[in-house]
Amino acid sequence: MHFLHSTFLDTDKRLVFVSICLLSGLLTYLAQSFFVTEELFYYSLGEQVAIERFEKLWAESQK
Repeated sequence: MHFLHSTFLDTDKRLVFVSICLLSGLLTYLAQSFFVTEELFYYSLGEQVAIERFEKLWAESQK
C-alpha cells in the first residue's frame, strides 16, 4: 500500500490532468455521436413537447 502512495506522489500531475481532460472529451464525443439517438431523444421528451418542437430541438442539437 505504501508503494502505491509513493508512486502516485511521484507522477506528473499535469500528465494526469491532461489525460483526464482527454478522456472526458472522448467520452463526451462518443455519447453525442453514438449514444444519444433521435429515438432516445424522442422518448425522453415525447410526453413533454409537441412533435414540431421536438423536431426543431433535434435539428438544433445536430448542428
